[in-house]
Amino acid sequence: MKTRILFPLFLGVILGTAAQAKCQISNDDINVKWTAFKTKKKVGVGGSFTNLDLIARAAQKDLDATLLGQEISIETTSISTKNPARDKKIAKFFFSTMKSGTTITGKVTKVTKDIISIELSFNEKSKVIDFKRSVNKGVLSAKATIDVLDFGMNRELAALNKACFALHEGKTWSDVNIEITANLKNCK
Repeated sequence: MKTRILFPLFLGVILGTAAQAKCQISNDDINVKWTAFKTKKKVGVGGSFTNLDLIARAAQKDLDATLLGQEISIETTSISTKNPARDKKIAKFFFSTMKSGTTITGKVTKVTKDIISIELSFNEKSKVIDFKRSVNKGVLSAKATIDVLDFGMNRELAALNKACFALHEGKTWSDVNIEITANLKNCK
């Protein structure tokens, strides 16, 4: 008799706990990687930002609700290419002279099955970029290509090209691939 009473109670607790689980992403779960290009052969140089800050948001019912309105702040001096000399050059010649300081901000403005639209802002310019979205084994990936000239970074690109002229063989490209990855918790 006790088993008949306790089993439904036990099942209710398990199902209730599962129903209460909410989708969330935290600072520790997210990475922003980029690939810039040099030389006429368009050789990729990869890196990441190590200082990211997600604006605190309450956990939501699903992934789309969690993403919509999510904001991020990226400190551009936190560059990591695994080459300290290169990191210093990029920080000094490319990011340190931005008009709005050394921070890039982003806000998710639209979410569809395949696309996450993020309004990126830096150097006193903003543009909505569509990132191609996928989820595999609990990891969200969003990929896009930006042109830094769309953000008024002409002077900065020219300064970086000049500082790295020999290594870049006189060519630093303005397009940059970006990949944002996030480990998902309780998301469907």
